[in-house]
Amino acid sequence: MSDKKKQDRASWAAIAVLVILAAGVALFFVMRDTEAADRAGTRVFICAETLKEFDHRVQPGEHVPVLSPETGRATGYPAEGCFWTKLPNGEWGYKSEPTYVLLNKYQGKDGPTLCPDCGREVVPHNAQKLPKRSERDKARAAAGGS
Repeated sequence: MSDKKKQDRASWAAIAVLVILAAGVALFFVMRDTEAADRAGTRVFICAETLKEFDHRVQPGEHVPVLSPETGRATGYPAEGCFWTKLPNGEWGYKSEPTYVLLNKYQGKDGPTLCPDCGREVVPHNAQKLPKRSERDKARAAAGGS
């Protein structure tokens, strides 16, 4: 066999080994179950019967309502987080830990859902809106911060 053919075979063998190695590394990262993936798939739900919160890892193809550990039945609905609070001076303040709220539509109630903590309306996919800088500064000052 000529040196040229030996070099070609060696080159193809090296490429094949690299492709197999790259596929193995990719498969490792896709298949492993990481803590970050667990956190990303875990959501806060509220049992519509007991109104208690629980964490639930959402599974592909799963439908709402989910099985509630409170009732043992499919009574769990996604919670919406409200990041506002009413300050003692009557103004709105931002908080980093939300109050979780069950929307009225999941309870068969009409009308807007109001946060029990601050009284603001809570909507589906309630965004974590940061207050304007002036509102944050007022909230910090009212709370005794700097």
